[in-house]
Formats: sequence, structure tokens, C-alpha cells
Amino acid sequence: MKLMQCKQGASSTSSDHTKGIGIVQLLRGKNFLITGATGFLVKVLLDPILRTNPDVGKIYVLIKAKDNEAAMKRLKNEVEDTELFRCLQEIHGKNYHSFVSSKQEIHGKNYHSFVSSKQVPVVGNVREANIGIAPELAKEIAEEVDVIVNSAANTTFDERFVKLY
Repeated sequence: MKLMQCKQGASSTSSDHTKGIGIVQLLRGKNFLITGATGFLVKVLLDPILRTNPDVGKIYVLIKAKDNEAAMKRLKNEVEDTELFRCLQEIHGKNYHSFVSSKQEIHGKNYHSFVSSKQVPVVGNVREANIGIAPELAKEIAEEVDVIVNSAANTTFDERFVKLY
């Protein structure tokens, strides 16, 4: 079962992005900090940002993990390799040699090199002081970020009841 159809020309080269209220132009070159990145809502946000605006700046992705390696692995497995990113994968060619270069390869040699050039995994936890980010990294992010999207949520739905016992 296919969840969605990828439209030919659904990338930044589509001419219909010059119409509308100018969100694509507004986001061009902007840097983001996104929390809750492994959740569904952020996946739905990241795909159209990267697909329609490949000129967006860095996207710092806050991920609860023990270290950078675990954060990168979680970002790849739980976000980049999901079905929601299928259109983006097709546009950028998940496997470089599986697509015709002139038609499918728009922004780099393959999908993973494109998304890794945009997304920066940041180890942290919104339940900790300063969202669990080291002070030096927090300063760097604060100086670079233009847009913050907080989509973090507690998915322990019975937490208040568990704490009672």
C-alpha cells in the first residue's frame, strides 16, 4: 500500500513555488532548531521543508540519545529512512545509480548526502535544564538559529498514574 504519490517536479525547481504567500522565500537560508524530531509531526514538517526548499540552512534536530553516534543512528532510522520521506528520497536519488541523473538528481549525489548536509543531530532532552545541551553548543545554536519548532512531547501517557504508586 502506498501512502502517497510523489508528483514529478515536486521539488524546488517547480515553478509554482513563486506563487502564494512567499513561505518558501521566507525560509530560504534560515536555520532551524527542531525538538521532537523523531515524532510524527516533525517528520511531516521536515519533508516539505527539505523537498520544497533545498536552500534552507541548517536544521538542528534535538534527539534524546546517549551520544552523537546514537543520535545520528536514531535520526537516520526513525526519520530519514521512513516512508514519509519517500518523495524526498526519489527526488534526490536514494541510490545514486538507480535514477537518471538529469531527471532525479537535483541537489547532490544522493539522498543521504543531501539530508546530512542539512540536518545536524543534537543530543539533548527537553526534560533537562537547558534542554540537555552542552553550554558551548547551546551558544552556537543560539547564535545561528532563526526558527525554533518545539514539537517535543511526553509519550508516556500513563506517567501521572505511574508516579502515584
